Amino acid sequence: MNKTKTILCIALLVSCVSSEIYGEEVSAAPVASAKSRARKEVIKASIVVAHIGQVNLGTGLFNVEFFLSLTCPADVPDCRTNFVLLNGTISSKDKVDVEGLKTVYKVKAEAHANLDFKDFPLDSHVLPLVIMDKEDGADDVTFEADTANSSIDDKVAVSGYRVAGSHIFAVEEGFESLREKYSLLHFEIRIAKATLTSVLKTYFPAAVILFIAMIGLILHGKNINTRLSMGTGGLLASVMFHVSSTSSLPSISYLTRTDKFMIAIYSALLMHILVAVYTLAKEDEKGDDPVKIAQLKKIYKVTGFGLPIYAITVLLLVVFHIV
Repeated sequence: MNKTKTILCIALLVSCVSSEIYGEEVSAAPVASAKSRARKEVIKASIVVAHIGQVNLGTGLFNVEFFLSLTCPADVPDCRTNFVLLNGTISSKDKVDVEGLKTVYKVKAEAHANLDFKDFPLDSHVLPLVIMDKEDGADDVTFEADTANSSIDDKVAVSGYRVAGSHIFAVEEGFESLREKYSLLHFEIRIAKATLTSVLKTYFPAAVILFIAMIGLILHGKNINTRLSMGTGGLLASVMFHVSSTSSLPSISYLTRTDKFMIAIYSALLMHILVAVYTLAKEDEKGDDPVKIAQLKKIYKVTGFGLPIYAITVLLLVVFHIV
């Protein structure tokens, strides 16, 4: 019996010494990371964006700095939330102000957006910030969007885009791997290309190439070779311009508006070239035959009006999203 007591005492002594050396706490149960909530807490939240870095068109990543204000309900003045950015990574978050029930954090983060280039070069995008409490679900913590105090600073600029507005809202959302729903605070930053600039840099040069090629339609007879050269030169110039204008885009599996516009130009130029080749062959065959000369004049007349009408029609169909 004495030996047993001695062994137990030695074991207890060793355990205490080990906990002192390695900094381990001797506890019968794990300590909770935070106090339990007596009831559901509704936290009013607002976001003010102070800076947006350049948007990486290939990855959809962008750096952002914003102020997150959290206001506790009046009956729970010491509410808490361990918030995370669901669609990105927070690099730093500093508590910059505490005033009554309101706490303001300055947050620096890298966020991700799903970019859609179907309307390129007149594309617009939404850069989202999704805030979530990583510890408590919607039964314990719910965000309430403070629309009046949420905004984007007037000095914020995004390279290549204009800031078109913002929208904040809160929703409850569940995840397949989790049974519990979480309250998510969404702040959406809308950016868009400037219409006039995009048109002048993309559509206008391509239209000029097509117009110059179409001028060749007035050339007849011996000048038909020049007409053919203008058509082929215009087609090569269009291909090179198309490649350069879309080089900034990532690899995508769908056609952009620019792609459709250029395909319409390709089709008009190809018809221009085919007609020029056909009339060149007819010029060699006509000789002094009045019937063939009459047919050739008719071809010149029909194609002189028909090709420009076709080109304008297909371009308008693309511009107005009919195709």
